[in-house]
Amino acid sequence: MAPTVKQNAIKRAAGKPDAPSMADMGSQMLKQLIMMPIMYYGNQIVWDKERIFLLEAVFLAVMVSGFCALQACLLIVARKQDKGRVLEGGDATIFVSTDALAADGSMSVHDYDTAKLNVTRMQLLVSAGIVWAVHAQWETQTPLLMISVVTPMQLWECKAIAIHLLGMQYKRPWAAASPGNPLAAWAESQRKNETTQATKETAPGGKVKVKAKAS
Repeated sequence: MAPTVKQNAIKRAAGKPDAPSMADMGSQMLKQLIMMPIMYYGNQIVWDKERIFLLEAVFLAVMVSGFCALQACLLIVARKQDKGRVLEGGDATIFVSTDALAADGSMSVHDYDTAKLNVTRMQLLVSAGIVWAVHAQWETQTPLLMISVVTPMQLWECKAIAIHLLGMQYKRPWAAASPGNPLAAWAESQRKNETTQATKETAPGGKVKVKAKAS
């Protein structure tokens, strides 16, 4: 059976991944640098009930605001119905129906922007759900603090929001976002701390003796 138009478009997108620009890489580096002090101070704060309530309120406000911004963009895109064509839609191709793709694999600006916004919205909801579950299950506040800081940065970099809400101009297709994963960074930090603690034992007299690492 001959491959469909959508299968060909997906293959082309896989063969030519979106290359992040220098600005995107600089933003990614900035996020990573911001994560370090957040992880440090998040572990230093004494989280009493009042501070936890405030953090939860900020987290919910950030998530609701981001979701509303994305929904507003989707409504604007639906109203514009831009019929311009976009070639090499990248990951947006997967979220566009076969009927919406032309023979050359191109899609309309309306379909491209809608797909990109849906991807961002899905990422927002999944991240929020995972972080809230971690917060509720293990009563840890650091992931909640981290995502409350990173999410506005990620939404600010969303080209669809910049175009339809802020009136900026970007050439399509734009590079796929490659946001840092604050939850993964935090989990890796926790794993390293636990490993370090496991290699220590308390010696008589209250001194800490570190076991020699086996070669």
